[in-house]
Amino acid sequence: MKHIALFVHDGNSDLYNLVRCISIEKLLLGSTACVSLASEILHTLNKLKQLFLMGTYTGRCDLKLPASLKCIRLDKVECSSDWLCSVLITICSLGQPVELQLGNVVLQSSKETHSGEPPAHVSDLRSEILSCDMSNIMIIVKYCSKELFDILRDTSIGILELEIADCVSLASEIMFTLSKQTHLILSGTYTGRSFRKLPALLTCFCLKKVECSYEWLCILLITLSLLTHPVTCVLWDVVLQPSEETREDDSHLHVSDLRSEILSCDLSNITILMNNVSKELLEILRHASIGILDIRTAESLSSDIVHTLNKLKQIYLRGTYTGRCDLRLPASLQCISLQKVEC
Repeated sequence: MKHIALFVHDGNSDLYNLVRCISIEKLLLGSTACVSLASEILHTLNKLKQLFLMGTYTGRCDLKLPASLKCIRLDKVECSSDWLCSVLITICSLGQPVELQLGNVVLQSSKETHSGEPPAHVSDLRSEILSCDMSNIMIIVKYCSKELFDILRDTSIGILELEIADCVSLASEIMFTLSKQTHLILSGTYTGRSFRKLPALLTCFCLKKVECSYEWLCILLITLSLLTHPVTCVLWDVVLQPSEETREDDSHLHVSDLRSEILSCDLSNITILMNNVSKELLEILRHASIGILDIRTAESLSSDIVHTLNKLKQIYLRGTYTGRCDLRLPASLQCISLQKVEC
């Protein structure tokens, strides 16, 4: 039954006994009552890959999840902090990569005791979540709150995807505390100052459908250069826009300072992967010291700037090319790789 997606809005115990042990791959439970009833048979769905939950939840999550699960999505969910904490702990117990998607989730704080202190079980959950190895978990956040990122503070999640700028603003307060985070993926619109501190183990920073200012992207590259290990910066459908500052009289001085700073940085550990980028974005890279350039479309290739990358060692090309190759290469180049090329 792997091609069947089962959506249950109102059910009873007889229905769930009927679907016990079947081989569906996708299950959507549209209410709190459905989740409560399904908890008895959920772990028997040994080919289930995607689970979608809706409803209102408090207390501790007691769901037993099947080992086959790859993705849980919470949409139109209102829940307590301890319930979401226990969901994360339950996912960790699977010991495999799992994606947790937080759609329209409203997080309610756990009730405090009369002394103003959080209940003892909340402290226990906090200690438990910090002791879990969450490096296999990818969390995708579309709607967020400060309380959500307080839950994630100091945890060991491996991949974080933030789909709107508001999420990034809130996440920036706790980002550097994520001790095992290796991938950060952003969408949205960004201007002004960028990240000044990133997780120490970050190996991939992906901008996916991003519109940003010149200085925001410059500061990001400068921050990435502070990491002392190889890191990939993915520019996927990035539109570069001037920020408000660039309309002021002192804009040229500000941009010039950033330009000087980025040229003084050692970017030789950085791989830039580009797809559908503009000439203005490529100009940021002119004379920069990046070590590896991976160009996914022929339209993204600029023969005007490649030869200025005086520490470039490797270049990877994809796409369709005709006519004579007019690419001027830097003297530092050691490897040029044609991958999925028609020429």
